[in-house]
Amino acid sequence: MFTNTQQTSPELEALLDIAKDLTASLATKDRYARLLAAVRRLIPCDAACLLRLEGQELVPMAGYGLTSAALSRRYRRRDHPRLDVILRAAEPVRFRPDSPLADPFDGGLSAAPGPLHKVHACLGCALTEGGDVVGALTADSLEPGRFDALDQRMLITLGALAGAALRTTTLIEALEKRVDHRGRVAKELLQRAVQSSGGDILGVSAAVAALRREIALVAASDLFVLITGETGVGKELVAHHVHGGSPRRDEALIHVNCAALPLSIAESELFGHVAGAFTGATRDRAGKFEIADGGTLFLDE
Repeated sequence: MFTNTQQTSPELEALLDIAKDLTASLATKDRYARLLAAVRRLIPCDAACLLRLEGQELVPMAGYGLTSAALSRRYRRRDHPRLDVILRAAEPVRFRPDSPLADPFDGGLSAAPGPLHKVHACLGCALTEGGDVVGALTADSLEPGRFDALDQRMLITLGALAGAALRTTTLIEALEKRVDHRGRVAKELLQRAVQSSGGDILGVSAAVAALRREIALVAASDLFVLITGETGVGKELVAHHVHGGSPRRDEALIHVNCAALPLSIAESELFGHVAGAFTGATRDRAGKFEIADGGTLFLDE
């Protein structure tokens, strides 16, 4: 694929690493870091930046060799013609050292910070996914002509893979935020449900005081707790207070009404099942014990 056979193996290895990471289970920060590490293996640069396109602005997602100020800015296309040229180009662009277009990272390289230090070699790839431009990848060097020998086809392949990686990471990041938001909403609703599920244990008698002490004692432990009493005396209220006073208070309190649970499905409801375990089991299903993991399981009746 590439003209320089001596460099084919390391180039292919770096590109394959990017491709493999598309389906790997990685945190967003790790995905960006690994992508930039692969870029550095392919492009001999003093600085590199992965930018995501948001409207008419490019936002740095990760960078190498750039100052914190350069990485914290948002780059509007109309204010940075080099970036606009990169986004409009069908192939990777290499700018001449005497290009009249200012480099957006002039003075922003960690190796040579300050307004008097200009970038002498610059290349950029528009990152696309499904025909849409999703961002840009830039590389800069203080040495003129540093990128002249790079294979254009390798850069095109890198841009395609980096675009897919950026898109994948963006989707995963959005899902992570959504899951986190829903988790916080669920915890808020859970806390409100607990607060409105019977209120406080009222009374100042010796028996009530002893009950509060027992609740505090067992709540601090991981012991199984048996709550007994006649119907209507407040067993569920006690269960909520045990959960609310425990280290598990921020997790779920799962209530199972065992009296209403048919014997034929009790095992599946409590312990779950896998797809095909029995007729009608079309997908895996977690049982109440698994769902309550980290929280509290309240088996009523």
